[in-house]
Amino acid sequence: MKNKLSFYLLKYNYFLYIFILFFSSCGFPIEQEIINNTYFVTNYLTKARYFLLFIIFLLDSGKYHWINLYSRLYYFYFTLARIKCILQQNKLLKNSHTEIWNLSPVESRKIFGEEFKKIRTICDYNIIENEETFIRNTNNIIIGNHKKAFTEQINDIIKYYPKKIGNNDEIDELITDIISKYNIFLDLLKKTNKK
Repeated sequence: MKNKLSFYLLKYNYFLYIFILFFSSCGFPIEQEIINNTYFVTNYLTKARYFLLFIIFLLDSGKYHWINLYSRLYYFYFTLARIKCILQQNKLLKNSHTEIWNLSPVESRKIFGEEFKKIRTICDYNIIENEETFIRNTNNIIIGNHKKAFTEQINDIIKYYPKKIGNNDEIDELITDIISKYNIFLDLLKKTNKK
């Protein structure tokens, strides 16, 4: 009996780890039809919220790990872009950033999918010679350009999701919370940038 229980606990933990890995990466390994749009939209909104909460934590705690912060911010925007793709295509696309950004509104595609993606790529793969200048310039770009593109991205989801899912209180609450947290993030970044 003890061995059987251990086996089931191990099996449960295995599936839990797979679930965590699935929802902690930016991609999805295969293209497949979506059975339940509500499930994927709420989970990706939750994932986007977690990216934002981590960024706020870093800024609020004074732990300015800028390279990680910019990378997580990019994946916050990218996760919102994936939601629009899920709703528009009714399936999860392969992990092609270009394909996903191409289905986004024009401003957010340009600001996040092109310009900020380059910054994220530098953070993830390159050595930054003058980190202080890079950080100052990147923060100014975020403060100056991102709010309008983020609003466009969120409004696109708000406009699109009821057509595919119908009205949903949980999705509305997540979106409201993300907007609120995004404003907190921008306020913290502005204060940090003045130091």
